[in-house]
Amino acid sequence: MLRKLHTRMSFFNAEGTLEKAGHNHEFVIPTLSSHPMTIEPDNLPCAEEMKVIHKLKVAHATKAIFEDIGKTYYDGITDKIRIPAPVSFFLDEDIHQKTAAIGPGVIDMKIKCSGTEEMILPIEFEPLKELIRTSATLEKFLNPEYNEWNMWLLVDRRPVVAGTPQRNGGPHCDGFRMSEPHLQQTGVYTWCNQLPTEGTTSAYPLPKGFDPKKHNFSSVLTRDWDETSTIDTQPNFIYRIDGHTPHRGKISDHDIQDRVFVRICFTPKGKEFNRKGNTPNPCLQYPENYWVTVHDPASRFENVTDFETADQFIRMWDNACQGHSSYGIVGAGKNSHEQQLVEKLKHYGPRTLNTIFKRYDAHIDHMRNKNKSADIIEMEEMRLNLLKAKVF
Repeated sequence: MLRKLHTRMSFFNAEGTLEKAGHNHEFVIPTLSSHPMTIEPDNLPCAEEMKVIHKLKVAHATKAIFEDIGKTYYDGITDKIRIPAPVSFFLDEDIHQKTAAIGPGVIDMKIKCSGTEEMILPIEFEPLKELIRTSATLEKFLNPEYNEWNMWLLVDRRPVVAGTPQRNGGPHCDGFRMSEPHLQQTGVYTWCNQLPTEGTTSAYPLPKGFDPKKHNFSSVLTRDWDETSTIDTQPNFIYRIDGHTPHRGKISDHDIQDRVFVRICFTPKGKEFNRKGNTPNPCLQYPENYWVTVHDPASRFENVTDFETADQFIRMWDNACQGHSSYGIVGAGKNSHEQQLVEKLKHYGPRTLNTIFKRYDAHIDHMRNKNKSADIIEMEEMRLNLLKAKVF
């Protein structure tokens, strides 16, 4: 009981802001050897993968992910439905134990440089060798510019606390290129052994007045997300998505100690994931002044705060008050989505506030009726109480 209490209390930081699992189990740069392992992609995917890709390329919900390979941003790009496309399968029931040498994991570690097709990374990643090779082979087959693109590896082995996702819970897109419209679409492959990512069968057109260089599309997704269109992906499948595929981390209803999540990104020549905090590859050499400070989009761009329904506000608040693993909401201050929502709500009268609070209570009652875990319900109650404290 004491352990449970300590875990729940740790969701509040010193500033009274809710924090998610990523804050309780931060990434630390692991001690990796400089003993290199090289991986080369196969010439072609296997026959079964080729068959699957052929079907995905014509399926209504996945074809945009393949049609837009190599394309830059264009008007209407978010009008297309994009669900994660299951392109292959990888199963290793002992993968968490086998990857123990990399600790909590690595963040966007460069493993392939422009101008070569082979990957180079520390020997500690040998248990993931076939998963990495398969992803590279698929991208080489699909992307004619594969040799010129960079490749990045993220592995997340951190524990998952009940009532939270392991990673970013709110709707978002990986490698989102809207703010850099001159860059080609990022290619992304994801895999996990449990608690799989959620996608959506809805499209999310940009709202009127949206400026892709100025506004945060993730806040639009969060507000407008259609719960009835949410779909689950499956564990142990390798999924291909792109920089405009909406998805979100699944909330766990129990503590998980052995989840492994892998994300492999391909970016065009010249696009570097060189944010301070990302994991250096000890098998590569980096130029001087390579690492730069990059703030999270939730504070770097403008977020939407307008809403038409209480549910829209609740979705934005639930996501915003959890913070973000790469740039904490407290550090963002007035630029945080949380604070922007609080300021917006202060312009409304008691009637709107009461409507939101009643809807929040109804939402929590619905969770109880659906037999959601006590941890998830407690987290939702904490968010409601935090909102009341901030507004009043």
